[in-house]
Amino acid sequence: MQTESTLSTHTIFRPGNISVFDENNKLPIISWGNGACTNSPWEHVNFLSEVASHGFLVIAIGNMPKENINKNEKSISSQLIDAIDWAIAQNNNKKSPYYNKLDITKIAVSGMSCGGLQTLEAAPDPRITTVVVCNSGILSNPGDGMHGMPQLEKDQLNKFPRKGNTERWNQPEEGKVHTSTGDLHLSWDVPYEPGELVAIGKRDGKEYTYRLVTAGEPAQIRLSVDRDLIKADPTDVAHVTVEVLDKDGNFIPTADNLIKFEVEGAEIIGVESGNMSDFSSPKAKERKALNGLCLAIVQSEKPGRITVKAASEGLKGASINIVAE
Repeated sequence: MQTESTLSTHTIFRPGNISVFDENNKLPIISWGNGACTNSPWEHVNFLSEVASHGFLVIAIGNMPKENINKNEKSISSQLIDAIDWAIAQNNNKKSPYYNKLDITKIAVSGMSCGGLQTLEAAPDPRITTVVVCNSGILSNPGDGMHGMPQLEKDQLNKFPRKGNTERWNQPEEGKVHTSTGDLHLSWDVPYEPGELVAIGKRDGKEYTYRLVTAGEPAQIRLSVDRDLIKADPTDVAHVTVEVLDKDGNFIPTADNLIKFEVEGAEIIGVESGNMSDFSSPKAKERKALNGLCLAIVQSEKPGRITVKAASEGLKGASINIVAE
């Protein structure tokens, strides 16, 4: 972590030894916006240091706090662009320690929370090839956020340049066959309609197929367990996962059915779904599913067979066995 006299408004995170980087082994660039749009990366030092250690040049908005620096001072989105401008200039400057060591074809803009909104505001810059938004997103009602936060509408997302498809954002191209995933990722936004999506890929002559099917109405429960053998000891537990399925066995990612548990040979010491707005007791024997899922935590203090059952009104129930020894 350091500052550069040629970019005194930002903090640089990079590998300790950049002499190993050259025109054949370049550092991708990440321009970073801070949480709360703070003009200092003080909250993100460990994270950004870790990212940089894997071979990235990370340029974060602002300086580390000192006596004469207000860590609550706000930043603006254009500082992300300032970082990119500086990196490109340094890469082209023969007197710079970064000369010909930066990969200006791989420039990411990223940020946390309010910094994520700054990221979205800066993202239409055509030099940016990757956008990473952390714990953020465009507000349903722009203006509801804190003072100084970028006020973006959802059409901001349509301003991002897309490699090979400048007219439509991430839409499938009719008859298009992608022969490479050079950036390790291909994705499309597809208008919703019921049916089946099929993705087919080939590697070394072998074909791989992935299918995604529109689920029907909730009809049954499926149980799985992370460990089917546990110790008969209060320090050990098994986690039983509930999935809500349709009649054909397709997972339903919108299901919120109330799941009721029974157990033989052990105790259920907790239930959970990850729903932060569900204030029902985690010690109860029932839980509403969230996104088609919920969990029961099982513990036994005596050896033997454990049977966990899950039921819900109108659904076919399920059971699963665990052994305690």
